[in-house]
Amino acid sequence: MICKISHTSYVIDFLDVDFNSSKISNLLELEFDSVLESMNIRDLSEWTIRFQIIYGRQTPIRVYKKMPSYKYEKEKLIIIHIPIPTKDIISWGVDPNQHIVMPENSGDDKSLIPIEIAFKDFGNREDYIISCLRKAIFFCLKGGFTVNGVKIKM
Repeated sequence: MICKISHTSYVIDFLDVDFNSSKISNLLELEFDSVLESMNIRDLSEWTIRFQIIYGRQTPIRVYKKMPSYKYEKEKLIIIHIPIPTKDIISWGVDPNQHIVMPENSGDDKSLIPIEIAFKDFGNREDYIISCLRKAIFFCLKGGFTVNGVKIKM
């Protein structure tokens, strides 16, 4: 089983500004591939866990683990929303008009898991994003999730 990380932004002119999403993906994919390999999950050796990262305005970090396993593609999807603060909160934030306002989906609340993070603990976007992703992915692995009917848990 391997890990893949992809990035989407609901913040205008944010992606790859003062951080490199490919570099972050490569770093964390290597880190979590090693963790997954140490778990020795034989039945899922050809599967990929895809962490879809979405940058947006809502806090806190929100994790959606109850996403489907795509049997044909041998892929499990987990969505992680990373909140991006505005400049009035932290210097490396964004202007408020950069946030794309998406309609709220009231049904999301029962399937999301919130994870708190303090913006002021970070001096730049890259450190913040890496920390958020590590925290969210470890949270998923420690709490467990199901891939094609098989429970994955550290």
